[in-house]
This record gives sequence, C-alpha cells and structure tokens, in this order.
Amino acid sequence: MGFSVGIISSDFLPDADPKERNSYGNEQIIKEAEKAFDKVFAIDPSATYVDIDGREARVIHWYRDSKGIERHLDLGGELDGLIVKRTRNFGDQIYDLITVLAGNKKLAIYDPPDSYHRPLTKVTSKMLRFPEIRQPRSTILNSANLPTNFVLKYPVFAKPTHGYRGLDSRVCNSRKELEEYISAGKYSDFGYGALLEEKLDTTEEFRVIVIGGKAFDVSVGKINDGKDVNNKYQGGEFFSRNHDLVLRTAESAAEAQGLSFAGVDIVYQGGKCFVLECNRNPDFEEFDKATGLDTASHFIDYVKNDLSKK
Repeated sequence: MGFSVGIISSDFLPDADPKERNSYGNEQIIKEAEKAFDKVFAIDPSATYVDIDGREARVIHWYRDSKGIERHLDLGGELDGLIVKRTRNFGDQIYDLITVLAGNKKLAIYDPPDSYHRPLTKVTSKMLRFPEIRQPRSTILNSANLPTNFVLKYPVFAKPTHGYRGLDSRVCNSRKELEEYISAGKYSDFGYGALLEEKLDTTEEFRVIVIGGKAFDVSVGKINDGKDVNNKYQGGEFFSRNHDLVLRTAESAAEAQGLSFAGVDIVYQGGKCFVLECNRNPDFEEFDKATGLDTASHFIDYVKNDLSKK
C-alpha cells in the first residue's frame, strides 16, 4: 500500500533563508520520504487556509504543479501522514493548522500539537513526572526583569527559550552580567523569554536522537577552550561514545514529551544524568557525522512502519 505524506515547515516559506530551506536535515528527510512513499508534498504553511463549512473544518494547501497549474490539497482528506518540521517565525499559524487537523483520525501527525507551540519543548515541567529524569536548577523569565529573590547559583547559563542553534546564549558569572544579558533583549528575538540554568561543572554534553521510543547512538559535544556554548554552530567538536545510562535517560525524556522524533541534550555528573533540553525537530547533521548513522532514514522508516499499522 502506498502512502501520501506532507512535510510542513517554516523553512518552506517564500522568504525563508535558502540555506535553511536546503539544509541537511530538510534535504535528507525529503530524499528518504520520496524513496519510501508514493507522494510527498513540501508544504509552505503560508500557502494554506482553513475551510469551514459549518460542520467540519478542512486545511487546504494550494500549490502549482510542474506544469504551472494551481492545485489544492486537502491535508486531512488526502494525506496519510504529516511531518511537522520547523515552526520558528510561523509557530502560531502552524499550531492553528495542526489543531484543526488533530481531530482527524485518518491523518497521523508527527508529533503532538502541543509541541509546536510556545513554551517550546525544552521549557517543560512534564519531564518532572518521571522521577528518573533530573534537570539542572532552572528559572524561566517571561520578561526583561530579574526578580530580587533570584535563587540560582552562579555561573548561570542563559539562553533564549527558542534555543535556536545556540544563538544569543551566554554564561553569566554574576547578577550584573545576567542583568546586562536580560536588558540587551536579544533573548526575545525568536522566543518569549529566557531560560536560565545553573551551569553544571562539565566539559561535555551528550546529544541523543530518539525515534519511536528507541535511542540511537550518543554524540558527545566537547566544549572548546572554555567557550560558553556547546553547539556545532558555536565551535563545538563532536565524537561518538556509547553510554547506556544516557541512552535510557534520553528515551525517558522523549516519552515524557510524547515525541516520536527527539534530540535530547544531557550532561553526566556525579554518576547522574541531567536533561538540559528535549528538542522536537532536532538538527542531526553533526550527529550523523559523529556516529555514522543515517537519522533521516531511520525516522522515515519509523513513519512508514507506523502508517502501515493504521
């Protein structure tokens, strides 16, 4: 049986950065999807509308085919699966579309609607339901004001809630530095506030990809020369290492989030794992390079197998 699958992303907006549209993750997911499914649609969320006839609502995507003819695709009526990738800069609109589609039992959506909206998945209390999941002492600021009774111990790792590629993240060693960071306002460019974490004493951060509840290999990020941010876009170097406790912790974090595709960032200290972030739609280029795995292929295999069971 053949399947029709859509991939919706703010990277497909007309004014999106071509580097983002043609990123490794997007190219790999689309390539593997085209091999696995009969029809694959890259959906520009701005070229969609909700049609309400009084009894039901439909989400319609319009596009031009290879002959330049305008076509209309009923996402809930014609697709078997919908993969939601990046929502940045278009999150509210995509969330509304997914909310309409969520009641359609025929359509499988990857992943749950509440993971597409603010607060982002890295800022969550749902993980705390799982006693085996530890997180650093943290504070989430919703405005550019630092309370007088701020209780975190310095140094504090400060980052925007969007967490996009480590941008505008900083280690603050005093209240003065933290106030300067907050007053600069950069943290609000793509998110609603700032996430502040007590910085753990470690030089390594683990990234685990979890697909369908199964954790794959561990990629380790090494902080270079005391740099603030352990992120490939900020100069981190990555290598592979097997670490069973980290793998199991990542699986628990993804389960707590209800995510079939997650990138979990973990630090290991004193024999314990601390979850820093549990990211929906993770970047996986450096993970693939470090581990030799083909993340996109594993994810699309999961989607195909999942659709086959429905």
